[in-house]
Amino acid sequence: MGVSRIGLTVAAAALWMGTAAAQTIQTPRCLHGESESQMQAQRRIEALDASDLIIRALDRLPRNDRYPTWEALATSPRIASLRGMAGKNGDLARKMEWGADQPLPGWLVHYVASPDGYAFSLTDTRDPCEFTFASNDTGMVIEGRPANRWGQVRVIPLDSTR
Repeated sequence: MGVSRIGLTVAAAALWMGTAAAQTIQTPRCLHGESESQMQAQRRIEALDASDLIIRALDRLPRNDRYPTWEALATSPRIASLRGMAGKNGDLARKMEWGADQPLPGWLVHYVASPDGYAFSLTDTRDPCEFTFASNDTGMVIEGRPANRWGQVRVIPLDSTR
């Protein structure tokens, strides 16, 4: 009888501690989404515009050329031309650190190129949800968040019926 009382006490304590721990674990507050601040919205829009600028720089390369590495793109005449432009695009091209790991403050670039194509992503390193813009040589920009470690994808797939 004493053993079962101890067993019940231990089980109850474990259940209580498990419930208490579950209540203290909170999902991270994403910077981008329904409760996005004005400052974070501006950062997100700037990263989207940077994605568009990268695509335009790569699309305007001569078609017989290979796609350059991220570092080679940074020193290309095309980027020099973008930096010399007036207006919003020129301002952004001058602000960006082409060839750097973070072309914009807090945005990590992952860039790969081959003779036939390229792909890149810009991920917000300040966002606990890792908001990301991604594109490739199709020129389409998508946004999303990575799947979590348990295989639960948090990104809605693109329609593949086309």
